[in-house]
Amino acid sequence: MLDIKTLLEEIGITVDKAHYEKLLRYRKELIFWNPKYGLVNYEDEDELDYWHFVDSLAPMPLINSHKYESLADLGSGPGLPGIPLAIFNPDKHIHLVERSSRRVKFLKATILQLGLENVHIIDRNLGEVQSKFDLITFRAFRPFSEDIVKDIKNIAHKDTWICAYKGKREHTEQEITPYKEQILNSNIDTLPMKGRERHLLSFQFKF
Repeated sequence: MLDIKTLLEEIGITVDKAHYEKLLRYRKELIFWNPKYGLVNYEDEDELDYWHFVDSLAPMPLINSHKYESLADLGSGPGLPGIPLAIFNPDKHIHLVERSSRRVKFLKATILQLGLENVHIIDRNLGEVQSKFDLITFRAFRPFSEDIVKDIKNIAHKDTWICAYKGKREHTEQEITPYKEQILNSNIDTLPMKGRERHLLSFQFKF
């Protein structure tokens, strides 16, 4: 069993002591509260580490290649990928958009426990969010639809990048094709994950 630090360093992400300690504290909180709140699915702790923690951070170099100050993580659930990204980017303002009351309760307690002053919770539906963000992520969120695209565009400005965690390239291309006329600068980058095809779809909207 490899720990999170080793797994991340294997894919080229440097983990210092402060990052590692906060990741472990977050992991401990997630494991402790998961049976009560049903926060995330995993078979064992190895799967939790790789398919949730490493998966959340694998696209960080691509995400951080874009200039941003504020990031909105849509359908954040228990804070994945928002909280891991916030741990590694304490100078960025990370907003977790989550409407489930039990998950929001967990997020509030965890943010306080970890002392994450750069993390903010938006406990409402996406369509009710009025703020604009420099970068928008979503990982375990709904597939693209006319309504979703409209709601995401509503919280973006002309320089906003959307970075969506996706699976197979073929499925990702099929999902985004109907909206090609609304977007520009789109890329599908392969992520360094073993055992499962994983990609980051990034694009900007036309305004």
